[in-house]
Amino acid sequence: MKMTDEEKALQEKVKVIFLNDEDGYDITPCINGRAWQIKRDEPVELPRYVLHALDNAVITVEKNGQSRKVKRFPYSVVA
Repeated sequence: MKMTDEEKALQEKVKVIFLNDEDGYDITPCINGRAWQIKRDEPVELPRYVLHALDNAVITVEKNGQSRKVKRFPYSVVA
């Protein structure tokens, strides 16, 4: 079975660095039976579908009586 262009794009690896937060724990996403252990503040290459799943992990933060949704696992793309 051939992969579509969209499926190929989701498999493409992207180099990112996950920002450290106050808890400092590693990030361990498990997607479709596969797991990754990601250290913060270190460059790592991940398939786009992993980043897509982590982008959907949001938390609500309240500040000055207002709430907003932010990424639970913020990261920066490394060139």
